[in-house]
Amino acid sequence: MEIMTIGSDSNWTVLAAEDDKDARLFLEHAFQEVGIKCSLRFVSDGDEAIDYLDGKPPYADRFTHPLPEIVLLDVKMPRRDGFEVLKWIRGNERIKRLIVIMLTSSDEIKDIELAYTLGANSYLNKCSNLQEFVELVKSLDTYWLKNNRAPDFSHLSP
Repeated sequence: MEIMTIGSDSNWTVLAAEDDKDARLFLEHAFQEVGIKCSLRFVSDGDEAIDYLDGKPPYADRFTHPLPEIVLLDVKMPRRDGFEVLKWIRGNERIKRLIVIMLTSSDEIKDIELAYTLGANSYLNKCSNLQEFVELVKSLDTYWLKNNRAPDFSHLSP
């Protein structure tokens, strides 16, 4: 688990389930460059994402590991893939309304269709360089963090 806090006044938490180290670095640098005030947390596979979201050890302390407002899910991950995680989220009564954005290198129509069928809020392709990631993160910031009104999960945190 990697935790990166960007900015000082943030109450946003973004959980990125991403196993590719380069994609993680691009995301981290893009969030920094855009200057989004949030806590960006990384998990490396689907099981770890579910453990984090379910508050299982080592993520049981919600002060240290708060529920995210946004989940960025890679489709192809070890152990459980992004579709399995998405299905688990949408089947969990407590957090089924979380904003889930599939962020993946897969451009296959069957993956896009399945993601939306399972309840993804958005489906975005990973970028191939840092500048493209910066533009992607700018759009995430503008739409999801500034303009969109998200469900309130504060009652689920201590």
